[in-house]
Amino acid sequence: MEALGGYLRFLYSHRRYSRSALLLAPDGVDRMLRRRAYLDFLAQRAMERVDRLTVAADSLHRYRDSLEVLRSSVHDLRLQMETVHQRICQQEERQALYRRELSAEIAAAEARAREMEEERRRRSALVARLRASSGDQETGPMVEPADDSYFQLNRGGIRWPCRGEVVRTFGVKTDPVYGTETVSDGIQVSTAPGQTVRLPAPGRVMYADAFLSLGRMVVVDHQDGYYSVYGHLGGLDIEVDAELEQGGSIGTCGTLPSGRPGYYFEIRRGGQPVNPLDYLSGG
Repeated sequence: MEALGGYLRFLYSHRRYSRSALLLAPDGVDRMLRRRAYLDFLAQRAMERVDRLTVAADSLHRYRDSLEVLRSSVHDLRLQMETVHQRICQQEERQALYRRELSAEIAAAEARAREMEEERRRRSALVARLRASSGDQETGPMVEPADDSYFQLNRGGIRWPCRGEVVRTFGVKTDPVYGTETVSDGIQVSTAPGQTVRLPAPGRVMYADAFLSLGRMVVVDHQDGYYSVYGHLGGLDIEVDAELEQGGSIGTCGTLPSGRPGYYFEIRRGGQPVNPLDYLSGG
């Protein structure tokens, strides 16, 4: 009855759109009720679709917001990548510059090593010429010292020309940075400034003058088959052909290539250099 009352009210409100005969026609009320139910069904379907569209719209809004966040993240990431790329390029440029500088330094170190080797050979040749030109020696190959020579008898107990710290040892040294190899026929000793360098054994001065990078250099013939060489001296107290006793003053310590005060010391057994530390006291 309630549905019928509602339907009648509907017909009354829409009386201008319907005919009175429609209500009074056979099965008119049933048809009207079915039509009303169908309209209600269509309205319900429409509402469901509206609800689904509303949910889809909300999902689209959320998806759009997510896309905005993602777009912002991608933009920030692109800026970060550009920054990283710039840093990588700068680092590559610095590395390329470092490689060029290192190559130049290696080439310079190799050139210095060749110069030092050439200087070492020239120093050896100088000692050989001095001995060969000595009035007390016959020209020709250098002979081995006798077993009763001073350096041989006192091996391991010979006094130092001047005590100090050994900063360059005898023999081959490989540069830890450039990998170049240099050979030293003697040792470099760092001392306090202005210290006196003294002769460790009696001998005669064969050379006392500047010599290449060794600066002031002295060569002494100990007249028993041994020779000693002193370099980087700050001043000389002797002259060529001077005869010196053990402990006699040769000169003062000068400056080593490292800039530290000190001197260079070399012992030659016949014509070959030997490790001074094997002969010096406490070496």
